[in-house]
Parts: sequence; C-alpha cells; structure tokens
Amino acid sequence: MPKSCLAVALTIVCSLAVFAPNSDSATRPARSLLQNPDFERSVGDHPWMPVGWDTSMADLPTVFFGRDSFMVHGGKWAVNVANMSAAIPLAHNWSQALLVGPETWGKVASFKAWTRNNGVDGRAYLLVQAYNDTASRMARIWNVDHDEALKRLGIGKVDDPLLDLGWKRTQFG
Repeated sequence: MPKSCLAVALTIVCSLAVFAPNSDSATRPARSLLQNPDFERSVGDHPWMPVGWDTSMADLPTVFFGRDSFMVHGGKWAVNVANMSAAIPLAHNWSQALLVGPETWGKVASFKAWTRNNGVDGRAYLLVQAYNDTASRMARIWNVDHDEALKRLGIGKVDDPLLDLGWKRTQFG
C-alpha cells in the first residue's frame, strides 16, 4: 500500500461498566452496559454486522467495515474499520448509544477498549461522549426518526436541546 494513503484497520473489543461511587470495582464483577460488547452475536444472516452496534454512513468504496476472526482478543470475533483514502479522511466509526436513567445517576462509569492495528499506516481514535439529547432519546423510545420526535415534542429544529455534558478522545496510530 502506498504511504500516501491514510488508512487504519483496527480490531476493537469494548466494555462499559457502571459502579456505585467509592466502590472497589476489583472486588465485584463488572456488568457491561453495552449491548454485545465483544461483538460475538451477529445480526441474522448478515455477513459482518454484530447485534447492538451501528456504523457511520459510508457509501464510499474506500471505506471497509468488517467483523472477522483474524485478530480477536477473546472469543471468536472482533470488528474493524479501514478508510483507504487520503483524499477523504472522514471519521468512520462503530458506535453504540445508551439510554441512561435514574438507575445510573450518581455512579461511576468505566470504559475499556482493546485495539490492535494490523500494520497499516494511519491514525485512529476512541471517543466516549456524554450528552443530554431529549429528541434522540424520545426518538429511540418511540421508534421514530429524530425529526418526528422533534415534531411530537413541539421543538423546532433550530431549538434542538442537545447539551454536551462531556467527552474524552484518545488518539493513536
């Protein structure tokens, strides 16, 4: 592959666990809040999509999403993403959104991810975001799109009440 190509192929295994404040997480087993954190369960007959995960829109021939058994950490599967274009350096991703309720208020969340680069040149990052987004939450609960949720809530598009609460990004490559 030419050095001018921006590409990263990563294997990813994730977990997100919530603990009571001041609890010793080493003394009790973590319960992952992520659905299918190890990517082991697949969507029906789909060749690579794991249950509970979504990918960014990538209608480009230079972007590859996959689930394979080549570089697993444990279990049978891992996921990967590669953008083979230096001209279009978009942030393609695997993602999962969680609805958070009172059962997690006042608790500490711990996010862990295991990654491995398969030797292709490029950069990658892990991003965890926390935000309050009433319209997106209600869209998921009502099983409608975001615009329909705004309409049902009586909120105009320019008044969308998304509130960024915090985020952390770690870049590597």
